[in-house]
Amino acid sequence: MKMFASRTFGLIISVYLAVVISSYSYYAWNISWSRVKAHHGQSSPYSVCKSRQPSVSAPHQNIWGGLADKEAADIIDLLHQHSTGLNLTTEDRDGSLHLELLAPNKSDVLPFINKNTTKPPPRYARATLMFGATPNSFLQDYVIGPLPITNNTQVRPLQFLYNNAGKGKVAVDFADRSEVLQFAKDVGLSVADITKLLWDGVQRCRQINQIKSGTRI
Repeated sequence: MKMFASRTFGLIISVYLAVVISSYSYYAWNISWSRVKAHHGQSSPYSVCKSRQPSVSAPHQNIWGGLADKEAADIIDLLHQHSTGLNLTTEDRDGSLHLELLAPNKSDVLPFINKNTTKPPPRYARATLMFGATPNSFLQDYVIGPLPITNNTQVRPLQFLYNNAGKGKVAVDFADRSEVLQFAKDVGLSVADITKLLWDGVQRCRQINQIKSGTRI
């Protein structure tokens, strides 16, 4: 009886799947055929759904948009010029560079978004450079602008964001990545026995309990 019920259920499922696949194939074929007829100037019996996505228009341009690819490329080229005095190289291993848009000042933004002026605030970029070829390695921020790059564009240390004595300079204790990895390795090896006991703590406790109870020799 169970075998008969199982076969009956399997037959019903097979018929259902066959009907679904046939219906889908028929629908897909009709859609494809209607597109072919529409391409050749024949009317299609199917109507194409129109997008209900409303059209919007921003009240002003996005002054907080990130740097475009061309802007970033032009800034990097400028930073590598000898005229900046930064002495950068194109090799990745010789330093690090982080580049992003420097958010405009509120005093420059409000007149524009309040429509008191049609001129958007100037765009500036913020570059964080690491100088590792010195006895004391450090990171320093620079402001580049106005953008796009012209003869009036300047590269200056970014200082107004900070109130520390370094004015945007941050010391880097480990400028060499290999030294950081070696330090982590040395620390890990020095506590390897402790780490192993912690990771295998449950098994170790079980073995100790077995020894105490006399079930393990």
